[in-house]
Amino acid sequence: VFIVFIILLLSIILVSVIAARSITKPMDMLVKGVNEISEGNLEYKIDYDSTNEIGTTVKAVNALSAQLYKSIQQRNDAENQRKQMVAGIAHDLRTPLTSVKGYLEGLRDGIANTPAKKEQYLQTIYSSTLDMERLLNELQTMSRLERGNIVLEQEPININDFLIDYVEEMTFVADKQNFILEYNQPAEKDRNAMVMLDAGRFSRVLMNIISNSIKYSSKAYQGKISISLSGYDKHIVIVVKDNGIGISKENLPHIFETFYRADQARTRVSEGSGIGLAVCKEIVERHNGHIWATSEEGVGTSIFISLNRLSEDEINAKQ
Repeated sequence: VFIVFIILLLSIILVSVIAARSITKPMDMLVKGVNEISEGNLEYKIDYDSTNEIGTTVKAVNALSAQLYKSIQQRNDAENQRKQMVAGIAHDLRTPLTSVKGYLEGLRDGIANTPAKKEQYLQTIYSSTLDMERLLNELQTMSRLERGNIVLEQEPININDFLIDYVEEMTFVADKQNFILEYNQPAEKDRNAMVMLDAGRFSRVLMNIISNSIKYSSKAYQGKISISLSGYDKHIVIVVKDNGIGISKENLPHIFETFYRADQARTRVSEGSGIGLAVCKEIVERHNGHIWATSEEGVGTSIFISLNRLSEDEINAKQ
């Protein structure tokens, strides 16, 4: 009996030690984790998985640490974007301002000593001033869109007729740039497709896309831009396709970001404000539409715009 008692006592002591260790070890892990996190190591994760009280506490601490890390990353990303935007504005204003300053100094110092040369200098100054005005207008538009201060004046519009008229108006501009601009009409059944559209704002979208195509064209051959329209049951898709230099796979996902350029080194092909496509995205999304792009370097880029198509009942209700 005594031996049985001793064995039972030893068993109880052994179980107690094991139980104590099973609590002490995860508690030590929890304390270490809290210390790491409190010292700023928010990527530290406590490696303990259990359904007991300590396990529940560990999960809560890990979740809190992950949320704090995510919040700090988002704040850092926002700050980096702000710095990039300020740098972009400074660069895009500096370029035309430097040009204006240089040509004004030339006029002041008498370098432009013939009527023809003076006219050339004045024309360059005027062109640079227009560049600054366009940049400021785009900045203002982008700011108002992001704050929700622009109310779209939408109405039912035959999108095929709209595109026919737009391309006809823009053909003169394209010709001056030695570009071919063409419109491919949809199938007969989709030529009366109606959408809710703010015609003025949407013209701005197409203008920005076409301007980009012209800027990023190849000098090796004549530029060509084709606009096409396809109709589906509940939406329509507009495609603006060019035969320019194209965009790399790495840069393509970012082209609708504010101040993003495919050429971050700001070489010749990175002319422009870097705001145009971001404005397009904002305006299209305000129309409850979607915009995306495909591209192949050396072949060209296609910009797709999807808009909701009005049903017969919706058309009748809006008339």
